[in-house]
Amino acid sequence: MLYLRAPRTGAPQGEKGELVYYDLKERKEETVIEGIDDFLLSADGKKVLARKDDTYCILEPKPKQKIEKTLRTRELETTIDPPAEWRQIFSDVWRFERDYFYDPNMHGVEWNAMKELYGACLTTLSPGGMSTTSSASSSRS
Repeated sequence: MLYLRAPRTGAPQGEKGELVYYDLKERKEETVIEGIDDFLLSADGKKVLARKDDTYCILEPKPKQKIEKTLRTRELETTIDPPAEWRQIFSDVWRFERDYFYDPNMHGVEWNAMKELYGACLTTLSPGGMSTTSSASSSRS
């Protein structure tokens, strides 16, 4: 079993955690690496992605590892499309509420109509978070 032993509450700022391996059969724990912030274990359990500040490295989950080679992440880029993400989030939340709301009748609310009503609001948003509908055209004279 792998776990991150975080610094104690009240520890000096900047103190890091340590990745610990606990052998359930031997009932013994050993430190894999000290001074990290977070980790992820690969699906097959053979590798660990460890993060220290803004650097990442890949290690084996065995005792006394050191960060010898970091992953090159400074060159990584991604394209973000906020309106597409908002539509996806809205759809996921709408579907989640539809499928798991405690009242199968949704308290009498026509859920599909609510999706259409509030989904239309997504088209009025801009990536800056402000409505694209101008206040002049929305106000009455």
